[in-house]
Amino acid sequence: MDPSRLPIALRLLEGGKDREALALLQTPQEGLPEAERLALLGFLEGRKGDWGGYRALALEAARRAQTPLTLYHLGLALPPREGAVALEEALHRFRGNSQAEARLHLALAVVLERLGRPEALAHAALARLKAPSPWTRLHHLRLELFFGALPLPEVLEEGEEFLLHELPGVRLLAGHTLALAHLLRGQPRRARTLLQGLLPLLGPGSLPSFLVLGALALEPLRARLLLEAAQAGPQAGWSQGFLLLAQGLLEGGEAARDLLLSAHGLLREDGALYALLAEARLRALGAEVEAPLA
Repeated sequence: MDPSRLPIALRLLEGGKDREALALLQTPQEGLPEAERLALLGFLEGRKGDWGGYRALALEAARRAQTPLTLYHLGLALPPREGAVALEEALHRFRGNSQAEARLHLALAVVLERLGRPEALAHAALARLKAPSPWTRLHHLRLELFFGALPLPEVLEEGEEFLLHELPGVRLLAGHTLALAHLLRGQPRRARTLLQGLLPLLGPGSLPSFLVLGALALEPLRARLLLEAAQAGPQAGWSQGFLLLAQGLLEGGEAARDLLLSAHGLLREDGALYALLAEARLRALGAEVEAPLA
């Protein structure tokens, strides 16, 4: 593959054109282009819900060449504690390269969010500062909901402009952010309307992150159809935790308790904010977990 085609493949992936990107990434190369080709092939596996495949290819890519792109994908593909260490080391290595720093700060924000660490917000803000884009702006807004003090109406006002963006991935991220903001404002009907419009865009890789929102906002029948679609795809780690949590939110009685306890066990180390939601629902059911999160 001509190395100059890597940026084209990146743009295709950003636009959700996975087949076209895969066609460009078929030919093996030597040296650095091959490492980055493998990282992008791994990312495609992650989009299909195969996180084991993503991790294997990301590890091989970083073994061949450590670049901002390969280390970005390594950080996202590893378990979050290991990924955070890899990304922090990468930031020191590439300090002074604004675009590389922005990419790595964004990945670190995502990984630290999975660990429930408030520093995620600072890294999202730095990514936005160094490379303003719909992606960095929306991730920053989303993390403001969890860790910041930005008023919810301001999050909604800034995020709404991205609901009509040309890139489906941007629309998904905007919809996720705004649906969450509506739920936090106690407006599940608005969240439901947003989510219903996004359902046709969901693929195997993006589906798990919408399951919990769907269980909280969608009508039960539609939420269960969403769960059935998720159960038909690959399930591991945090995606399995989301599946169990969504099931627990939809069920009642003893079945809900068992599902929520299982979800909590999977999410406490890789999805801590959602593990807190499981804890809250368990307390409402009169149950406790052995080691509640701080």
